Amino acid sequence: MFGKQSWQVRVAGYGSDARRAAAIGTATRRLAFTLGLLLMFPGPPAQAQFVTDAVPTGNSPHAIGINPVTNRIYVANADDGTLTMIDGATHSTATIAVGSNPQAVAVNPVTNKIYVANANPSGAVTVIDGATNETTTLAVGGFPAALAVNPMTNRVYVANRVAGGTVSVIDGTSDTVSATISVGGLPSALAADPATNRIYVASGDTDSVTVLDGADNSTTTVSTGPGSNPAAVAVSSITHKVYVACPGAGSVVVLDVGNNRTSTVAVGGSAWTLALDPVSNRVYVVDSDRNEVAVIDGASDTVVATVAVGATPVAVAINSATNQIYTANLGDNTVTAIDGATNRATTLAVGAGPEVLGINPVTNKLYVANESAKTVSVIDGATNRLETVNVGSNPTVVFANPVADKVYVASAGGNSVTVVDGSTNATTDVATGNSPQAFALNPLTNQVYVANFGDQTVTVIDGASNATTTVDLGAYPRGVAVNPRHQ
Repeated sequence: MFGKQSWQVRVAGYGSDARRAAAIGTATRRLAFTLGLLLMFPGPPAQAQFVTDAVPTGNSPHAIGINPVTNRIYVANADDGTLTMIDGATHSTATIAVGSNPQAVAVNPVTNKIYVANANPSGAVTVIDGATNETTTLAVGGFPAALAVNPMTNRVYVANRVAGGTVSVIDGTSDTVSATISVGGLPSALAADPATNRIYVASGDTDSVTVLDGADNSTTTVSTGPGSNPAAVAVSSITHKVYVACPGAGSVVVLDVGNNRTSTVAVGGSAWTLALDPVSNRVYVVDSDRNEVAVIDGASDTVVATVAVGATPVAVAINSATNQIYTANLGDNTVTAIDGATNRATTLAVGAGPEVLGINPVTNKLYVANESAKTVSVIDGATNRLETVNVGSNPTVVFANPVADKVYVASAGGNSVTVVDGSTNATTDVATGNSPQAFALNPLTNQVYVANFGDQTVTVIDGASNATTTVDLGAYPRGVAVNPRHQ
């Protein structure tokens, strides 16, 4: 069915056989990576249009976790003690109560469980069943700040950011803490290598990385150098090298897993965080002081390029399927998209206070948590054309009708609903009662029901004509649901 030439990879512009072979190898690995994603997590068909949406969350969205299997996104809201669950297909949301000050989210896509680190003195991790949204709370060490999941062993590792640093090990089968392990002081980041069953913990107070063997919980400590203040860590499951961002030294420490020997790559400025692309074997290091990203070649462990990005970049994420790198730029409320093949950069405006990024490689969508705006921007990675949709004042709820391809945005400040045409992004304002709070859809009749808390009414919107009818309730509605079979 397929000719031989259909599967050939052609690379132009390489002057030697070695360089040509390396380029072909990278292209082949990226193709395999993409095909693997499509086979494991078949997603919707690719679309040419690029759209940016803003989805309301709770106060101070601080962390994002994504399950590519279920196409759900989980956003930790630090000030509310809640988690916002976003449906990646419709952008509808649900709120899940967790502990106080949630700071980190991790997902095990194999078990469909979500883990939330609640960074408070008592220390707890909330475990969420992704199928039911039911929660279980586990006591861990004080101020849990970071999480890592090894899906092959079904173990979750929690870095407890206290002076006498510890890591709590959670058994994902029983949802119990199976061990507490001493590491360096003030651990703030960790990463797991499922292939070797090793976990790497960066501890800023002791300028060290603790190597934890997941088989027996034994540890080895590796120094990153005096004053290095390691703050982020990434590990390649292919080369089994570990890269540690050290802002105190303006460098990245490279740890060879085979012998625990280290080397240092100078990047300058403030190397606060980094991300690794296992396909291209490149590491992208954020320099917040100089508003740039340093690109490290993992084969030679040298800086091969620097790329200018937006003001004060604070986070970086990679889509290995498309070879796109993204930075969240807090200083000018933008996201910079970098083409990994050319290092060409494009900057897009998002909501106020972008601090956290998450990528779903299956749907090719980027999620940006805007802490000040209390929203998540959703960016389709197919192109870099940006569209903005204006809605009413104080938007509180977003609801999508996937059948009619319309989106409804409740504006509590304007006592109205903005209807957005999903194909054109054209908008229509529909008057409702006071302080609309919730939506429900009857897909059989194409009618939308809006609960208006302020005047104790429900507005019924005809989805075809946007004509409205008002129903008095005599109560203060905060939610609404439809039984489409009961007419």
